[in-house]
Amino acid sequence: MPNGSGPVYSSSPDPDRLGASSGSSGLCCPATATRCEVANSFDEVHLVRDLIIQAIRAAGFDESACFGIQLALDEALANAVIHGNSRAENATVTITYDVCGEAVYLSIEDEGSGFNPNIIDDPTREENLEIPAGRGLFLMRAYMTQVQYNERGNCVTMLHERAARDEGHEKSSA
Repeated sequence: MPNGSGPVYSSSPDPDRLGASSGSSGLCCPATATRCEVANSFDEVHLVRDLIIQAIRAAGFDESACFGIQLALDEALANAVIHGNSRAENATVTITYDVCGEAVYLSIEDEGSGFNPNIIDDPTREENLEIPAGRGLFLMRAYMTQVQYNERGNCVTMLHERAARDEGHEKSSA
């Protein structure tokens, strides 16, 4: 388990997570993604976040896409560190990612008990405007093509497809 000495990398992510749209070419493949297990601290998760954003820029995504992906990633990482792992110093966050020409695949998993994302109220409704909860999920869904959670609710998997976002295709979320 990481002890704050930096990320531990692996190339064996769970290939059963969210995948790219069927029939599309050049999209990311979770089976070839990079997997990093890091200590449950913002310093550690931000090291990996910065590498991911560098890879996204290097793949030619525009600044608007980079902004949205980083915002969604930051929200998922904050949720893992603060809510999922309750800021526990001995916990870890597992970040799996792949960046390719047409898409960005991200998976953030914490060690927490999970939650049901379907019970989070819409933060844009009048009665929820002053309630701080749920804004991160709203932003992740707004900026990513697909957002899905595992059954336990302790792992969010997101996909940003360049063409789908550019063309305004429907987003799916579960």
